[in-house]
Amino acid sequence: MMDLLDTVFAIVQAIPVIVTLCSAIAATTNTPKDDEFLAKIYKFVDLFALNFGKAKQVADSTNKEG
Repeated sequence: MMDLLDTVFAIVQAIPVIVTLCSAIAATTNTPKDDEFLAKIYKFVDLFALNFGKAKQVADSTNKEG
């Protein structure tokens, strides 16, 4: 029983670290619009960073390179 509680406690301790790292990644990177694989990864990063609703970064279609 103590092993289960220790595991739950370790998971609960890891959640703020995961949210913080994902928030930092989401805040410092551009939203991928062309690369399908990166867009899927970015979707999970946004989810773990608690970026949903109006907190999400929207891809800028007016800023075209080249």
